[in-house]
Amino acid sequence: MTYKTEITSDTHKCLLIAKKKTAAVLLFDQAFKKYNIEIFFSNDLPKRIDHFDYICIFNPQESTSEIIPHLPLNKKILIILDQQKEALQKYEVEMVEKQQIKLVNVDLHRIDKNIIDKILWFFFSKSQSYSLDLQTSIRKSTTQKVSPSISKFSLKKFLLILFTLFVFIELLFIFPFALSAVFMSRGINDLKMGNWANLKQNVKIAVGLNKSANDLYHVVRPTYSFFYLALLLDDMFLIENKSLNLLTDSISMGENGQRISYLFFHSPREQDKNELKTRFNTLKKQIEASTNNFKILGDKLTNYNFFYVSGLNSDFETVNSLLSQINKMTPHLNQILGENSEKKYLIFFQNNMEIRPGGGFIGSYAIINVKDFSIVELKIEDVYETDGQLKIHFDPPDAIKQYLKQPHWFLRDSNFSPDFQENFKQAELFLSKSINVEGFDGGVALTTTAITNLLEATGPIYLSDYGETINKDNFYIKTQIQSENDFFPGSKQKKNYLSTLTNAILAKLDTIPLKNIATALKKSLDEKQMVLYFKYTPVQKDIEQFGYSGKIAALDCAKTLLTNEPCIADGIVPIDANLGVNKANFFVKRLMTMKIKIKEEGQIEHLFSTTFINNSSSDIYPGGSYKNYHQIYLPRKANVKNVYLDTQRVNDYEIKNVDQFKIISLLIEIAPQQTKTVKIEYDLKIPDYDGKMLYQLVVQKQIGALNNDLVIEYNFDRGIRILRRNFTALAKGNSLIYNTTLSNDRIFLVEFTKK
Repeated sequence: MTYKTEITSDTHKCLLIAKKKTAAVLLFDQAFKKYNIEIFFSNDLPKRIDHFDYICIFNPQESTSEIIPHLPLNKKILIILDQQKEALQKYEVEMVEKQQIKLVNVDLHRIDKNIIDKILWFFFSKSQSYSLDLQTSIRKSTTQKVSPSISKFSLKKFLLILFTLFVFIELLFIFPFALSAVFMSRGINDLKMGNWANLKQNVKIAVGLNKSANDLYHVVRPTYSFFYLALLLDDMFLIENKSLNLLTDSISMGENGQRISYLFFHSPREQDKNELKTRFNTLKKQIEASTNNFKILGDKLTNYNFFYVSGLNSDFETVNSLLSQINKMTPHLNQILGENSEKKYLIFFQNNMEIRPGGGFIGSYAIINVKDFSIVELKIEDVYETDGQLKIHFDPPDAIKQYLKQPHWFLRDSNFSPDFQENFKQAELFLSKSINVEGFDGGVALTTTAITNLLEATGPIYLSDYGETINKDNFYIKTQIQSENDFFPGSKQKKNYLSTLTNAILAKLDTIPLKNIATALKKSLDEKQMVLYFKYTPVQKDIEQFGYSGKIAALDCAKTLLTNEPCIADGIVPIDANLGVNKANFFVKRLMTMKIKIKEEGQIEHLFSTTFINNSSSDIYPGGSYKNYHQIYLPRKANVKNVYLDTQRVNDYEIKNVDQFKIISLLIEIAPQQTKTVKIEYDLKIPDYDGKMLYQLVVQKQIGALNNDLVIEYNFDRGIRILRRNFTALAKGNSLIYNTTLSNDRIFLVEFTKK
């Protein structure tokens, strides 16, 4: 509303009384001048004010009794108070009879032109109101009617509030849902880090928030269903619910697993055995439920990638694979752990720093007896003590006889095959003939690297008998020192040291989260630092399917061929055997390159190179020259053209055919601080084909071998077109280059056709 004030054109005088010329006072000065009013300023109320027509007093500091008696009755007077509600009321009481005096209460610091116009209109008007409170409302002597525009505004405001409330209720579930996702993400990180205390706390909070979100969403779901959004939100809730179920199951399995670990390794009493059985059955159900939840979650994650499951996605395949494998093995636990009869297993401790075809030099072994889900007996033996009791002669493999100059064959050298099952059977024979121990139900081979992986999970282990702490970084050196220093045939120092270390690790296992132990074991199994064999056929069948049997896989396309098109099954297995009687593999690095050229004429040309770098500083033990009996397993139909050592063609090598393979063998010796490269040229014939051809190359890793760099390079003739492949490679023209690490067996598929 615009206020308009009318006055006569004669010049009037106005006295402005203020302690200071503030911005508000100056605004009033300008406003009065617009009406041809002459302005005078004063800091205090003068004694004579009769010659002024108007008097305007700003925020008087004096009391009402000091001001009112001095105000003339025949003048128009305006008193402006600065946010003084109580003072306004006092003036109103004192000046009921003086209607020519008008009062205004206003915030002088926020005054503007519009407010001044209101005040002047109020001052000059003949309104019966004598006070104006611009902080609240204008006090009037008469009652005003409510404007229709106000009613209309109130209705709009009411509808806006109603709509806002509706939207708030519809979206309310998002807040607990999002918070639940945040705490769930923290829980996933805690699970990765093995921080179980924080994991429990974060999951508990997340579950509570998730329940609230579910309850709120259930109320408003019909609205989202009307707009076809319910299915999307249902999936979001399903993903979060299943993720929380998995975290909750992980906590339960972890607690259950730790109790099982304690009872298993601590010779439980008779009454504890029933608890063990019950807990194993519970663990089976938990694993089965988690596997099902992972399957459902995996199906949904293929369609969605929400921010709160990013932590889960990073390790999803690994965890899912581990759960699937464990779920498949749990039905066999009763058989493996001797529920109805005692089981006996043979464990080999293999030093892969002195690599052998089956993993590494066997320095020690253990015999473990299991019955009713618990360990009955665990004995660690020194291999030299057992070999000393062998009374009959065994002919060694030719390489041991020729290069080790060893006329007899012993248990310590028994793992000279790249197939663990063959090595196990050979070791059984040695034990039977030397110490008359037989009747094993299976076996495990553990390399030095596998023990290191386990120590990474357990953390440092203190050996009080030796006054030293063992961890993943110093384990190998400490063990070598204790095993080799002052060693003599019949010495028990290595046996005693390993027994002490084994008992210390077992004692600590029940305090370590099950997830950490499972991760360490899976890493060792995946990287062939740990291999298994069971005589019970159903168990062994699953072990072989997982790739944990330490067996060279057959060259077969059947498992990877998804169509009826023809397939070329190609493969290579590099095998090393350190026959230098040292631990040179601790210092040796291998680099492998496979160059493949697929020609239009129907030939596949290969050039496989292995570079050995010996970083030993000298010939001093445990380093020294790397005397390597090097074998390459190729397809039996391979046509070997040339073998090179560096740039020199080699003729002193052996070729023999065994089953599906053609094996090339030669001895190479790499002195300290030297590098040598072995190259093999060979080709394969491509079978006749008209349409598509699938080329499968499998590069298998040796048991106990360290993870080495591998480069695969494909070159195709111009008349051949690449259709698809199962790996991401650097492509240039008709060439593909792929760099990887041979941490486990690798399979490469390339589909091509003629142009």
